[in-house]
Amino acid sequence: MIPPRMASWNIRGFNSASKVMSCKSLVNKFKLDLLFILEAKISANAVLDDWFSISHKVFPVEGSFNNFSFSSPGRIWVKWNADKVHFKPLFTSSQVIHGVIQAENMDICCISVIYASNFISERHLLWEKVASLVSNESLPCAILGDFNCCISPSDKVGGLPLQHSKMGELNNFVFNAAVSELPSVGHFFTWFNHRLDNPIHIKLDRTFINDAWLSCFPNSYYIVSEPDVSDHCPIILNLDHPTTNKHRFLFKNYWCTLPAFWKSVLDIFSSPPTGSPICDLYHKLRELKCQIKHSNWISSNFIKDKMETLAQAQTDILQCLQNDPLNTDLNAMLLSTNLELSENKARWVDWISQRSKARWLKDGEDDLKFLYSNINCRSNANQIRGITVNGVLLNTCDDISMAFINHFQQLFNGAPPMGNNSLPIGNTIPYDLVNGLTSPFTMEEIKHVIFSSPSSAAPGPDGFPFEFYKSTWNSIGNYICKAVLSFFDTSFLPRQAKNTAIALIPKHQHPTSINDFRPISLCNSFYKIIAKLLANRMKTVMPHIIHPAQAGFIQHRIISDNIILASEILSKFNSSPREKYFCAKFDIHKAFDSISRDFILQRLQAKGFPSIFISWIKSCISDVHFSVAINGSLEGFFSSSSGLRQGCPLSPYLFTVAMDALSCIFDEACHSLNFQGFKMGNLAIHHLLYADDLLVFSKANLQEASCLHDILNRFGISSGLVVNPAKSTILFSNNCRQSEDICDILNIQQTSRPFKYLGLPIHHKKLTFADFQPLISKITKALDGCKAKALSFGGRIQFLRYTIFNTIAYWIRGSIIPKKCFKYLDRLCSRFLYSRDIAAKKLRLIAWKDTCIPKMNGGIGLPSFDALNFTFSCSIIWRFINDSNLLFCCWRNLYTSLWFPHNKACSLFWNKISVIAAQIKHCLNFRILPNSHHSIFWDPWCHGKSISELAVSNLGGCWLDNLNKNSVSTILLNGSWNLPNGWPYAITTIINSVPISSAATGCFWSHSEKVTNKIFRKEFYIHYPVMDWYHFVWHKHSVIRYSAFGWLAVKNGLKTADILIRRGITVNPLCIFCLMSNESHSHLFFECDYSFKILCALIPQAHSLLLRPNIHQMFHFLDDISASSEFLNFYCLVVNTAIYYTWRARNDRIFGNKIDCHTTVVRKIKYAALAKLGRWKNGSNLLHLLG
Repeated sequence: MIPPRMASWNIRGFNSASKVMSCKSLVNKFKLDLLFILEAKISANAVLDDWFSISHKVFPVEGSFNNFSFSSPGRIWVKWNADKVHFKPLFTSSQVIHGVIQAENMDICCISVIYASNFISERHLLWEKVASLVSNESLPCAILGDFNCCISPSDKVGGLPLQHSKMGELNNFVFNAAVSELPSVGHFFTWFNHRLDNPIHIKLDRTFINDAWLSCFPNSYYIVSEPDVSDHCPIILNLDHPTTNKHRFLFKNYWCTLPAFWKSVLDIFSSPPTGSPICDLYHKLRELKCQIKHSNWISSNFIKDKMETLAQAQTDILQCLQNDPLNTDLNAMLLSTNLELSENKARWVDWISQRSKARWLKDGEDDLKFLYSNINCRSNANQIRGITVNGVLLNTCDDISMAFINHFQQLFNGAPPMGNNSLPIGNTIPYDLVNGLTSPFTMEEIKHVIFSSPSSAAPGPDGFPFEFYKSTWNSIGNYICKAVLSFFDTSFLPRQAKNTAIALIPKHQHPTSINDFRPISLCNSFYKIIAKLLANRMKTVMPHIIHPAQAGFIQHRIISDNIILASEILSKFNSSPREKYFCAKFDIHKAFDSISRDFILQRLQAKGFPSIFISWIKSCISDVHFSVAINGSLEGFFSSSSGLRQGCPLSPYLFTVAMDALSCIFDEACHSLNFQGFKMGNLAIHHLLYADDLLVFSKANLQEASCLHDILNRFGISSGLVVNPAKSTILFSNNCRQSEDICDILNIQQTSRPFKYLGLPIHHKKLTFADFQPLISKITKALDGCKAKALSFGGRIQFLRYTIFNTIAYWIRGSIIPKKCFKYLDRLCSRFLYSRDIAAKKLRLIAWKDTCIPKMNGGIGLPSFDALNFTFSCSIIWRFINDSNLLFCCWRNLYTSLWFPHNKACSLFWNKISVIAAQIKHCLNFRILPNSHHSIFWDPWCHGKSISELAVSNLGGCWLDNLNKNSVSTILLNGSWNLPNGWPYAITTIINSVPISSAATGCFWSHSEKVTNKIFRKEFYIHYPVMDWYHFVWHKHSVIRYSAFGWLAVKNGLKTADILIRRGITVNPLCIFCLMSNESHSHLFFECDYSFKILCALIPQAHSLLLRPNIHQMFHFLDDISASSEFLNFYCLVVNTAIYYTWRARNDRIFGNKIDCHTTVVRKIKYAALAKLGRWKNGSNLLHLLG
């Protein structure tokens, strides 16, 4: 059956012949089966008139329904083609009509047609009702219409900007209803105010759908069409499935666990070699691919069917065991079936995890609902339904494919640059490092590259990911090594190895043009092995040859340093009333895609790379052919002559070498005094780079602006890289008179607001809470989605740790976040973890400050924002002491030392880390190196004290002159102390007792040479007491799903009856299991008869206990009975799993009216433990403990 097509349109009065005609035209144009007319402005009596109804028909045979009796004038009129479909209304109000669409006597889907009120109080009632209608619906549901509110700041252009508080209602509705927005094509904004003096465009009309809709209609989308006679655009819901192309081959990781797969591998790779090693390897891979395609286990349905068969067998065996529970054969069959079922479930989860790409989620089987939702949402979001090219909407597979192929074919075959390449060279490779670039590669290097590569990385056109090479290493490792080494012998790489697929990632939810997709090159894994080997060699020389202003892809240079340095410079912009400056942010148009390959090779040669190394690079980046991955299929096959592949391990390093030419041109202009940049003390900084993100600082005069224009032109003519004026911007000091003329010279727009640099806002004024709105919006969107709502408690912990906190940590590293912002984020995260709903103020039994502490101190392992701040500060202090990058040189020029007394000229960043430096001074152990840059007077390098502290009694005299600014290296000569005459004897004696070291670093941390963020964070929590129970809950093999509930139980964080009663909530105080004692944590775990029987069935030694234990007593008992750490880990797993399933059984009885006897719960626990034991190294030795 063909799904019905439907549309919603706010027609602004369905009361004229022209509007009726427009609606009919819309029906005919899109072949609609249903039309939802909004703001009809028709009275209830008018539709009773036969002539009126006939004159307002849009379908020849029409059915209709309206809500005109709920409001005057009428608001929503539903019309449908009665020959094909029927609409059955289920609920009606003034703002919504909710019903079921039926065809051929079958319910197809539910539809909620929305025309929301202009008043927020009335809309709140709408959201509550629609959420209740949709959230419990098993049918596919769509909610469409005019919502009269927005979901994000980008939904509006013109007029006053949207406030965050006014976007909360629709975001909360999306979360509570567990829906997501359907992707769209066509126009983005759906309403225009038709005013030329103050034009406003807003996205008010949209479509939301539930997970069931995505499962049934995975390729659905909505079209935003032309508004015609209305100020609103109609939205057309398209459920049609486009013609599906043949999907490309993608290796499934779980195949490596199938015996049939290994038989194919061994058969193919034991055959005699043919041709060169690389051609032979690819010949065998093609043969293996062919065999897999013709196997019955290629589809995931093979595993699904196997699980169903095994589950039925398990049920049958259990039924037989009811009559003969001690039958040895039946018990052996049950154990064998359980193990096989567990193996196949693990394969299924592995496949689902591979598809969902939720790499941060551990124990994915505990969050399958989230993974399924993630797969559906990703699949739907990445589908390309249509694009607009030259004003024409293309929506057929062939047209879309051809448009993308033509675009990339033109992009990757740009005209060669016309420059003469006589550019300054800059630093070249040190002589002692040249030979290391071409030293012979070893099998150990090749193996390390393979096994250090992410298994989940998307494969290239051949479909084989790194997981394949890792799993089959023992069988095909020699073939891989021979093929790789043959490349370095011959410098020849066949085209099939270099073939690349271009994956298209939507930049936002409404991609309408080719430029709305981010192209990512998917290189073959075999090619990546070679590229990574070369990249690892390049990595060692990059710090020596690349300008200090470049922070991208260079060891020990960090992205946040550039952000901080840019903020430092901007903070000084208005320090001089006479001098005016500008900061220009330039976007380089399609930088990676349009860079000249010849220019890269010339720069490599100029930098001193050996000719053989350059020939390897040339072979990798030349003669590359591309296909475009569109909706799962590879389209086109074309050659390329320019550009680097974003996704190739070599590309970042090669691009950085090319961009270094721009830095060299800046230096040349600076030395000739044509371009002076910005002075930070004695240091002139004229530009900062992170890959292609360019920030330029200069005096705001026409001469330097013209010089900058010439620099960019000179670089562009040689490299093929040009500035994109539309995405570039410039910020000036206050009251700059020549700003307009400078903008004209550089052809970029001026801004006075904070602008984003490397994702964070920067400005010469102090940033406010409003400037961090993008961070809050991003976190809110991530926490307030239906996918996140599907996560378990353990899954939410991981989501916060690996996704949310990583995002916030990036902002902490590059900006001073206001306390108000941290407080708001704390509230969001706390509500998400404990309530799932960030808008709800629900009962939480564990304070957030007690949650965000290390596991050993009684928390759940999430760091507090204060801890993240402290950790970052320690990290930057440590690097400041030991490194000399551009940021730290700037700071030493301005502030000398972290222990130098503060003054008003110090920046916010410097003040922040100086406070932390004073706190951690006792952890820092300074070493004196021959080139030490420690401050003589202020740094604590004299046995933990500074000269300023030691010289309290010797402050008089000329010996203190100039000590404030001097470094320790000025009193060193040939590796020995060279102290000036006239220094006090007591001071010189102490200094002479300080040894001069030849170590690599100038400081170590509390007797630890190697420092990590973990060590810094440990220092933050050093005064927190260690809990004696934490290693029982968070044991070596802990499963977060079960250990998280063990932690909640230990912390009295479960909502037991005694706690609820103390909080004033009326509940039955008795335990639901025994109905004798009052319910509490200690009673449930494990003083109750029910839970104690479960415990004894799992750990028979518990029978020996004289009294029923609580959790703490049980943990200590386990410590006494465990013969080894493996046994203790096993018992801890069992107890935490028992807590989890006992709590679930309790909730099932109270809320689900489902009663499980203790033997059923024991069986669930044993099965869960069995699934986890299979992953332990010596898990088979513990299986007998499960009985």
